[in-house]
Amino acid sequence: MTPFIGLNYVNSTREDYRDGNGNGSVLDPFSFSSFSEACATSTLGIRLNGPVSGKFSYRLSVGLENVLNGDADEFGLSGGFGTASYRSQAGISGCSLNSSAGLSYLMSDCQSLTLDGFLRQIDGGVTHSGISIGYKKGF
Repeated sequence: MTPFIGLNYVNSTREDYRDGNGNGSVLDPFSFSSFSEACATSTLGIRLNGPVSGKFSYRLSVGLENVLNGDADEFGLSGGFGTASYRSQAGISGCSLNSSAGLSYLMSDCQSLTLDGFLRQIDGGVTHSGISIGYKKGF
């Protein structure tokens, strides 16, 4: 079991979009506004990893992530359905519980295939999850 500390910074933007700006006609025009989000977080947690068998190994982690600062624009969209807007992670604040689990298959001394999954619970009980498949090559 190994304790860990992490820092994360995300700064993303998306330009606005409008149907029908080019040549031709659009039956149901759709548009959305530009959007930007910036967020810095710190994480404190523990990791556990080790071999399952000769070619397989596992990874488990759990941590508490705290938002140091963050800001997000309000995102608006409109179309034949009307208009709507939302604010991602209202104010971007608070703590979240993060957990992950992974499995690696060692193909050779410097190559492996990975399968990882994560769960993240943020304020208000909202849970985010994801799965990733990877290929790692070392030298």
